[in-house]
Amino acid sequence: MPVDIKYNHMMQEIWYSLIGDITTDTSKQLVSWINEKAYGNPIKILKIFLSSEGGDVETALTIYHYLKSLPFEVEIVAFNKIASAANIIFVSSSHRVAIQGCIFVLHEGTNTIQNKTGSLHQHEDNILWMKDRTMRHVHILSTETGKATDEIEKAMAETMFLTTEEARTFGLVKNIEEKLPVNMVKAA
Repeated sequence: MPVDIKYNHMMQEIWYSLIGDITTDTSKQLVSWINEKAYGNPIKILKIFLSSEGGDVETALTIYHYLKSLPFEVEIVAFNKIASAANIIFVSSSHRVAIQGCIFVLHEGTNTIQNKTGSLHQHEDNILWMKDRTMRHVHILSTETGKATDEIEKAMAETMFLTTEEARTFGLVKNIEEKLPVNMVKAA
């Protein structure tokens, strides 16, 4: 559930919690909430608290591109676990913080084919679509971590589990904190 906090008249920091499966509703809720808060308000920082096993890659790509396009600073704080498509969302910020003990999992995404009894042509189209999403996933992680695409592909194919420190070495995490970086003081 999103929470917004005002620090003072000159600067506003808003917080959003993205916890659980990434579904098409996830992007609708996040974009609508941020747009509502941002319209006519002097937002300086959006802080997203993220813990997710992953989910729909297309939704994660939508969120990634939306967050990258915002005209204010975005900080993402990972806690507990960041897996699969959640890694795409996590790397959308250059201010990536992980709470000590958070686990990162890189693996190939899974896809659901809607029409199990479709024609060969439909199945071939689904495979092309899945390959495209996988390559976009790999490209984003490669760009944001500085790792070569073949290194990202290998990590995902082998399902790589990373501790917080390993995720920092890998280039996913920028800073590690012991506690959530929140200031619970509300402006008067």
